[in-house]
Amino acid sequence: MVSSQNDAVIVDALIGHADRTPDALAVSFPTRGLDPHELSWRQLQQSVDRFARTLWKQGVRPGDVVAVLSNTPAEQVLGFLGTARVGALPTILSHPSIKQSVDRFLESFPKILKGCNAKYALCSAMLFDPAQSWKQSHGIQTTLLPFPSLDVADGDSFALPVSARKPEETLFLQYSSGTTGQRKGIAVTGAMLEFQLRNIVRTLSLTRDDRVVHWLPLYHDMGLIGAFLVPLLCGFASVHLSPFEWLQKPLLLFQYTARYQGTVWYLPNFAVNFLATRVSESALDGLKLGSLRWIFNAGETLRPATHEKFLERFRRFHWEDRLQSAYGTAENTFAVSISSDPGGPKRLRADAAALTERGRFEPANEPQGRALTILSSGRPQPGQEVRIRDAQGPGSVGEIELRSGSLFSGYVENPDASGAVFTQDGWYRTGDMGFLWEGQLFVTGRAKDLIIVNGANVYPADVEEIADAIPGVKAGRAVAFGVELPSGSEGLVVMLERDELAVPDPSLKATLRAEVLAQLGVALTDIRVAEPGTLLKSTSGKLARGKNRALYLERQETFSPGRG
Repeated sequence: MVSSQNDAVIVDALIGHADRTPDALAVSFPTRGLDPHELSWRQLQQSVDRFARTLWKQGVRPGDVVAVLSNTPAEQVLGFLGTARVGALPTILSHPSIKQSVDRFLESFPKILKGCNAKYALCSAMLFDPAQSWKQSHGIQTTLLPFPSLDVADGDSFALPVSARKPEETLFLQYSSGTTGQRKGIAVTGAMLEFQLRNIVRTLSLTRDDRVVHWLPLYHDMGLIGAFLVPLLCGFASVHLSPFEWLQKPLLLFQYTARYQGTVWYLPNFAVNFLATRVSESALDGLKLGSLRWIFNAGETLRPATHEKFLERFRRFHWEDRLQSAYGTAENTFAVSISSDPGGPKRLRADAAALTERGRFEPANEPQGRALTILSSGRPQPGQEVRIRDAQGPGSVGEIELRSGSLFSGYVENPDASGAVFTQDGWYRTGDMGFLWEGQLFVTGRAKDLIIVNGANVYPADVEEIADAIPGVKAGRAVAFGVELPSGSEGLVVMLERDELAVPDPSLKATLRAEVLAQLGVALTDIRVAEPGTLLKSTSGKLARGKNRALYLERQETFSPGRG
């Protein structure tokens, strides 16, 4: 097992690995059509030092906040580590995709850059020129820097300063995903990172022989902590696929897992569904995937049907023990609970009426009553204290509150938001709803997303899972939310994208209405079918219910009558 002692500081860990195992693989950056760009620990340290010297010559100094804006994993990794190497504070921010308007993208950044007091911003080649024009027109004081070439020879080999940090001092900033509102900055200290590392290493029995293969954006905590910093601190390799390339060819995850004998995947629920839908079993012929030990579904509401679909599609690999679940928040640095039990996460069959009308879990009394399957997010990790707000015994549903050694102390430069999320006795209010049962945490949805239809509590994720199973609906592209009705009560609306590969089904709406009524006991107020690419996402790739609700209210009369 890897010991995390003395590796709490990122730069110290990198230097230590370069000394002990200089020629072992540290990172790989595959690019379709080209050989992967691989760096050993020695080469990674040399590249980071070279990058840091470039930043130092540009004026970056210890304590400065440096925003990293790139869509290239290699630039994100080296930008982050190079900034840390000079003692500055890196923060990786989202970057516009190929389909996004750069101008519209840049409109969201004045508040973030000002909020975190970013003195510098490292910009990709695609972003640098338009960002310069945008900066001048908006009066932003942040100095913009282009990414230096990653292959430039080391010219000025002057000694870099050694910047020692105390455990309670900030190492970097990360941001909440913005699924339900404005993204907010979180300062991560060495002590917070070390607390997470100890738990993850122990739970997953990580060794230096492990390898993470992933496509996750590094501006999300699951990508930054789980897929990048945990391997770096522990001293094993990480393989970083481009998110954009992976979306175009999801088979890449399997191919590079076989090539590098990867052992760990982190996947949000939509990605588990995406792989099961878009990758055929026959496409994996000849690939050796026996090295894979852990596949974690985390970062979104867990959907049991997605787990079943994934296991069925790839049944020959017998991944029942390997497909697990987890729950975490950026505010807690990373993980809160992790499932690692044989057979995968615990499943409960819940009485739907008890859950929606009485706000508590009760075992289903089938076949008389309606039932819902709920998937566990695992057991809270050591030192992660979890309680349910206003709980009336086990199974009582309420807001999940948290206290732990990796919990943040407040949002960066945002005292109003910070004050709103802590209880008087110091517990963090996650905004997520759930319950505890037999020592395990079950997350039912977001408190802000809860919809009350004629007195029944409805979680959007349950409606969305039903919609995903309807033929003609594009997988993972349905979103449910509540709207106020003229009567003063709340109505339930579903917006979804049609599957362009499926034959149009005129009974789609009727089927969805019937299934929601049968399974949840509530009637849908409206269903809108939109063209592919219409629904709005957060920066982490999740469907943003608030934004889509606003889109629905704004465009109620503009959807095609024939389809929506």
